[in-house]
Amino acid sequence: MGTFFEFIITVLISFLVILVIWLIYGRLITPVKAGKGEKLYIVVCASGSTPDLSQTAMGVRWLVKNGRLDTDLIIADSGMDAESRKMAEIIARDCSEIKLCDLSELEAFLASERRNNA
Repeated sequence: MGTFFEFIITVLISFLVILVIWLIYGRLITPVKAGKGEKLYIVVCASGSTPDLSQTAMGVRWLVKNGRLDTDLIIADSGMDAESRKMAEIIARDCSEIKLCDLSELEAFLASERRNNA
């Protein structure tokens, strides 16, 4: 009976250690928070072939969905090829927190976003 009790205590302690490590990790990957009256944007300037754009976008989306980061991702097209542009359009259409614009339109896009969020 003593061995079973020790096993249960060991499992509980292990679970608590893993939980604490996970919470610390969560704080490390979210070093920034927007203050009052502020909005965070992540801008990815993409050009040429961008095979990892989907992975980048889904990583940011994961942080947003899990409450780790309150931000919008803006994919700024600075000369993406046709296939990459199509992929970016699909990503932006499927995810409300991901936006797509041309790099030359970024300033006007951010100004319109600020007006929409005010």
